[in-house]
Amino acid sequence: MAAYEHKERFYHIWDCTNRRGAEQALATWIDNIPQGQKEVWKDLVSAVSGWREEMLTYFETDIPITNAFT
Repeated sequence: MAAYEHKERFYHIWDCTNRRGAEQALATWIDNIPQGQKEVWKDLVSAVSGWREEMLTYFETDIPITNAFT
């Protein structure tokens, strides 16, 4: 259940309305990985860290779009 709830919190990062809020939400999400689950989230944290700038640019556009479908 803790993993499911943490996944849902990740999705809520995209509800932020600006980059600053998204940066804070992402940092909080990483800091609040449930105890004993660091290994479970390691790949996602690595991907987010590697694509951080590109992901956060989403919050700087007038019409937020992604290539997530790709």
